[in-house]
Amino acid sequence: MQRKRATEKEDLVLDSASVLEFTNLGAGNEVGRSCHVIHIKGKTVMLDAGVHPAYNGIAALPFYDEIDMSTVDILLISHFHVDHVASLPYVMTKVFACKAIILLIVLDKFQRKSIYDSSYKGDL
Repeated sequence: MQRKRATEKEDLVLDSASVLEFTNLGAGNEVGRSCHVIHIKGKTVMLDAGVHPAYNGIAALPFYDEIDMSTVDILLISHFHVDHVASLPYVMTKVFACKAIILLIVLDKFQRKSIYDSSYKGDL
């Protein structure tokens, strides 16, 4: 005869500092406008800052008006493709966090040649 394992019911208490909040500002259902924001432990992290290649001007940008961009602590770029990085000039006017790293990103891009660079004929 098998005995059932005794289970204790514990109340799960979430500390508000450990809650992760994820906001998708673009690229959720499409290619382009890649931008995501994570709030955790009092910090705000922005992942990517791309544009939508099928649109021009403000319409091509991620939905930045959904967040207070002045609260962004750090901006991380996954890779240097238009749909992940092309709205950096706009973001630089709104977010202090990226001003320190933009030069490093650009220098790194030109020091390394992506395998996709030779096949891409558009403007960055």
